[in-house]
Amino acid sequence: MVTTPVDEKYLREGKALMLSTFADVDQLTLVLQAPVKKKLQITKVAQWVALAKLICWEFEQKADLVQVFGEAKVSQNLPAGYTSGVEYGDHTFYFCVAFHPERYSMGVVVKFSAQALAYYLKAKNWQVNDFLQSVQSERYELRLSRIDFDLDFLEPNFTVNGIHKQLKNGIVEVCTEKNTRGVKSLARKPVKLKGFAVDGEVESIYLGSPTSATELRIYWKGREQINRSGSHLDLALKHPNWIRFEAVLKNEYAHQLTDAILKVKNDKQLSDLILNTFIQKYYFRYSKSKKCTTYTTQIKKLISAKSSPLLPLVAEDKNLEKKFVYLLSDSGTISTLYKVLVLWGNDGLDAALKFIGETVQEWDPNDLCMTWLRRHKADTLKSYKTFDDFLRKV
Repeated sequence: MVTTPVDEKYLREGKALMLSTFADVDQLTLVLQAPVKKKLQITKVAQWVALAKLICWEFEQKADLVQVFGEAKVSQNLPAGYTSGVEYGDHTFYFCVAFHPERYSMGVVVKFSAQALAYYLKAKNWQVNDFLQSVQSERYELRLSRIDFDLDFLEPNFTVNGIHKQLKNGIVEVCTEKNTRGVKSLARKPVKLKGFAVDGEVESIYLGSPTSATELRIYWKGREQINRSGSHLDLALKHPNWIRFEAVLKNEYAHQLTDAILKVKNDKQLSDLILNTFIQKYYFRYSKSKKCTTYTTQIKKLISAKSSPLLPLVAEDKNLEKKFVYLLSDSGTISTLYKVLVLWGNDGLDAALKFIGETVQEWDPNDLCMTWLRRHKADTLKSYKTFDDFLRKV
């Protein structure tokens, strides 16, 4: 079950490193493979197509896709390598179920973007382990081909720029944890470091290669959300220094995590799996003293805590909000209406607003408007229950 427990001690303890740190699963890609026995029976393209459609139907039923997202329709935006697939409902986020009619070895792919996964898990009141456990079937074998883990430090006592400087100058090193016959040890992990600066300050770091099984991005999430008026803007405004550690886990490592997640029984076990993955793959320590950094210390303390630091972040559809703000601030609308007010007073302004209202009511919406409504209407109404709620947030 989805919970957002925040152990009060995290908010009370004196040191800054104990303030508001949360874990989450960001996005995932799942592959459904037909059992080997079924594959050996395939001799024609039509047989695989029929089996693939049956797998898609089985998954759709077990996952309640129509109930959560809406009716299925042919997708024009397919995952790389796949040529036939469907999406569900009308949303701005990406979700797709697809297969290749001539390549049964590729199986059926299920791809959730970060927003789609958060939306789905909230609707089902699930965590990722609940989802994977619920969609298991005798018709297919499932495994992750990619999963992203997040760690959000809402009130960090460190900066992305500072981490970059320490890594670049060798003050801090990245280690990987090894387990030899039950004995854990740390080994220095040479990683490719990239930093991206804005106005001379590094705001985003990449550790590793996009082609490797694991890659870590550390970035200033608060500033990113504020600059973009992102879907988590409200949280970013409360925590402008918010820093995110985002681990991309693919291929064989993602396969291994499938088995581990399927064994998870509660939120605490899931959060510990996420946290331990960061410790095992990206353990940061000072090169000379070998003491771990404050952010690695925080992860270790969260593992030893009794409660779960899971915090599913559900994105809001803020597209209309952006358009409304533009209408009020940058479009010239308010300036024009003010000119009407000065020239003809309140009567003139009332008449102008009445004329605009009547024009809107009589307007025949174009294709662009109708497309927007299909994609945004349902999610916007979930973000803002009433127009008064919308105005308060604007």
